[in-house]
Formats: sequence, structure tokens, C-alpha cells
Amino acid sequence: MIHTKHKLQKNKQDLEKVKKEAVKYQAEIVYPQDDTAIRSNEGTLEINVKTTPEKESTQLLQLYLDGQALGSPQISPTIRALNVDRGTHQVQAHLIGEDGQVLATTQIVTVHLQRISIK
Repeated sequence: MIHTKHKLQKNKQDLEKVKKEAVKYQAEIVYPQDDTAIRSNEGTLEINVKTTPEKESTQLLQLYLDGQALGSPQISPTIRALNVDRGTHQVQAHLIGEDGQVLATTQIVTVHLQRISIK
């Protein structure tokens, strides 16, 4: 009886693992919109990412600025990029599973960061 119970528990764990692997995630940058001008004298960009279905607490979001990973992967769907140079930039985010695998990639969003320069 104990052997059968253990086997059923293992089968249930295997089924849960397969269900997690079968989930197809989608990720989208919902803010800012593409081709948006953003004024920030400090050079701060705030990026909001929506995942469908909602990401799990063990999954992280990695922000990319101009094709380069920026900072460490984050838990929060709102990611801040600090001290970004003025000009046109492309941002994207990857949803990363607990095993490091990329589960979803957002669209690329172009932003135009405006900073006041003192002459």
C-alpha cells in the first residue's frame, strides 16, 4: 500500500511538471507604447510588462536596452532603467523560468528619452 501511495504521489508530481512545461507564456510591454517620447532629466525609464498567463513568483523578467541585458532579472512586472542616456533606445523584456530558460519575449519598443542638458 505504501509503495502504491508513493507511486501515485510521484505520478501527480510528474503531471504537475508536464502541465507547467506545457504552458505557453506571452509577454507584452504595455508601457511605454512604441515610438514614445519620454522626458526624464534623471534618465529613468519605467517599463511595465504584462504576462499571460500571469507569471509565477519563481519566474523573472530581464530587461534589455538596445539589445544588452540591463541589470539583474526582476520579480516585479515594473522594471526601471536608471541613468539612461538621452536619445532613441529600444527596450525588450524576456520572461525567464526558474531553470533559466526563456519562456516568452516581448515585442521591441522604441522610446525617445529626452533629458535637459545645461550649457
